[in-house]
Amino acid sequence: MSVELINKKILITGATGQVALPVVEALAKRNEVFAMARFSNSGDEDKIDQLGAKPLKADLATDDLMQIIPQDIDY
Repeated sequence: MSVELINKKILITGATGQVALPVVEALAKRNEVFAMARFSNSGDEDKIDQLGAKPLKADLATDDLMQIIPQDIDY
C-alpha cells in the first residue's frame, strides 16, 4: 500500500540539510510544506521560501515546538 502525498500539510525538520532539502523541494510542489531548521546560514530561509515551502525557524534543543509547529500537520 502506498500513500500519495498531495494537498497535505507536511513538516520537515533539518530542512536545509543535504538529504532534507531535495525532499522539501519535491514535496512543496503538491503540498503545503513547513520546513523547520535553525537557519543559521544567510539566505537559507529565502531558498526554502523560493522552493514554495514555509520556513519555520526553530532549534529542537531549546525552543518550545508547540508554539512554532502548526497543530494541523498531516505528516
